[in-house]
Order: sequence, then C-alpha cells, then structure tokens
Amino acid sequence: MSEKQIVIPGLIDMHVHLRDPGYTEAEDFDTGTSAALAGGVVAVFDMPNNKNMPTVTLDRLDEKIVLASDKARTDIGFYYGALPNEGLEIGGTEYERLVEDFRVAGDLTFGLKLYCDITTGNEHKHGADAFRPVVSAWLEANPEGLILAHTEGREATAEMIDLVARQMGGRIHIPHISKKEELEEVIKAKEDPDLKGTVTTGVCPHHLFLIDTNTITLGWFARMKPSLGTYVDRRFLRNNINYIDVIESDHAPHTLSDKVRANINNPKGEVGTGKPTSFGVPGLEAMLPLLLRGMRQSWINLDGIIDMTSTNPAQILGIEVPDSEVHVVVEQRRFRESDLQTKCGWSPYTDIIVGGRIERVVLDGQTMFQDGEMVAKPGDGVVLFPNR
Repeated sequence: MSEKQIVIPGLIDMHVHLRDPGYTEAEDFDTGTSAALAGGVVAVFDMPNNKNMPTVTLDRLDEKIVLASDKARTDIGFYYGALPNEGLEIGGTEYERLVEDFRVAGDLTFGLKLYCDITTGNEHKHGADAFRPVVSAWLEANPEGLILAHTEGREATAEMIDLVARQMGGRIHIPHISKKEELEEVIKAKEDPDLKGTVTTGVCPHHLFLIDTNTITLGWFARMKPSLGTYVDRRFLRNNINYIDVIESDHAPHTLSDKVRANINNPKGEVGTGKPTSFGVPGLEAMLPLLLRGMRQSWINLDGIIDMTSTNPAQILGIEVPDSEVHVVVEQRRFRESDLQTKCGWSPYTDIIVGGRIERVVLDGQTMFQDGEMVAKPGDGVVLFPNR
C-alpha cells in the first residue's frame, strides 16, 4: 500500500437531515445515503424536523422506515421528535398516552430530539421548562434513552443539561456546539462528578472550518442554525477538541433556488419577519476530507478522527461499529462540486483545499463506492433499530 493511503473504519454520522419526506427536491434517502458513501460514511441517523412533516407521530415514523428500506444505500437509523407541552400534567391521562407512544418510539429510534431554538421546522424559541413533561415521559418510557437538544447560547445549554441530566438523571447529547460559551457549559457538566457519563456533545465541520465572516461572501450558502461563530469561537472549539465526543455533519441541504431566493429577499439573514430562510448546508461528503485537513493543521490526529466519527458515536447510540473499511488517499486537493452525490449539488467548501479523497468504501464485505463511482444500489442499506 502506498504511504499516502490509509484505511479507517467507516464513519457514523449521528446527525443528518435527509429531507425525505417533505423536501425531496433538496435530498432524499437515495441521494443522501449516496452522499454519505461518497464521504466515507456507512451509517447515518436522520433527524425528525422534516419540512411540514415532523416525525412526531408513529405513523410518520413508520412512513420514514418504509421509504428508507426501499431507498437507502447505507445503514440508517432515526430519531423521534416531540413538541413542547408545558400544560401537560405529569401523571395525567394524556401524559400516560404519551408514555405509551414513547415506549413504541423508543424501540424504533435512537433518541428524542428537542428543538429549543429556531431552525428548520421550528419558528420559536422554547425554554427548558417547556419540555419538562416531554422529558419526563421519554425517560419513564425509556430510562436509558437518549435525549438530544438543539440549544443555542450559554443559558439554554445549561438549562437543558440541568433539566435532563441533573434533575431527571437522563442522558443528554448537545449537538452542533458552535460557540465558546456553549462548550464551556458542556465542559463544566463533564467535570461535575454528579453528572459523569450523562452529557455528550458534538461539533460540525462548518463550525470548525468556517467563521461568521464567511457569510459576507457566501450569504445564505453559509447560514445555518446554530450560526457560525467567530474566530475566537472556532479556536476554542479546536483547542478543546478533547472535550468533544462526536464530529457530526448536520448535513442539511437546500435547493440552489431556495438559497438564492433567501439571498435576494433576506440578505441580512433575519428570522421571524416572514422573509425567506433556508438554514443549513450539505456536509456529508466534505466531513472526512476537511478533518484530514485538520490533521495537517495538527489540531486533530487520526486516532481522534476515528474516535469522534466511529467509536464514540457507536457508543453513544448503543450500536456496534459497522464492519467496514474506508480507503483514503491522503493528499491536498480542491473540493469540487462536480464530484458531489448530494441532490442539492452545491457546497460551501467548493474549491477550498482539503486533506484527502475517499477512494473505496466497503460495508459488510461489499464494495459500496469506488473511485468516484457509486456501486451500492437503493435498498442495499439496512434500517437500524436499538438493541437489534
């Protein structure tokens, strides 16, 4: 083997938005899992905030499972969602019905995702107390179940950690950490012996490689939730990478036309004004090449990449690391839109220098992707369920 080639385990991306159903003009289970394989990712976990069709009922969850069974080229798992309900009486009839619903959902999904801040599918901010009955019901139904909370800012992050981990003794994952103050709260929780093992966090490539000034040139093509941090935020994330458990893409494609429309009609990125928004960027295909660039920059090493993209996600989700290999050519090269498998067809990383390319992906002994060509077919992936 050439000295410029390495072989690593397939990546597990525990945070993607494959847009199926509801926004399949931007992505679907076929194209999204194709993008995953092209990025060396062999298992993806899809979020519930589908456009106009959130996965907050068992019928919608069943629909997703059926669609993915026919279309996915990689292994795929799902999260369930819940709306805030401050008025729900803990122990009441409606609460008990929710517990029963959550028991079924807990057997089919890998966690409950709560949205405390504005993002696709959620137009309002919610405090931790708004989710107290929901958190209680989920943990009653699934005592070892995972709760994932989209929080932004120090206060919101601290409040959700306090509610889930300290008050209710549950496990909480804070995804897509983007700011220094948020990671400081996570570090504080991780160093608290009373919360040992209950708090994990993830960071996205866009928060490790882009900063807020990138929106000057890229506009909505670099706008996501949480928004990009400052240079100081990015430096703090990199310097404290040992406190971060997972690197997750938060792959969130939008059509080119929707991004252009937001750029024209909402150039300042305002929210809550009725102006068009399209938060999110695609990231499945760029994640590993970008991390290899980070390895050249010496703020992360290969063992760290493997831990945060394979070993740790599997441990948090309670699954085995898939039997897989990703053959990578380590080289400096330009990231090109012409190579993309994602349906949206664009990337905020176009033409930047990355640290390598994915040559071959093997899953369960079968070549799924090789030399830029998709070998896997729709339906070759397996829908994953907890404890199976």
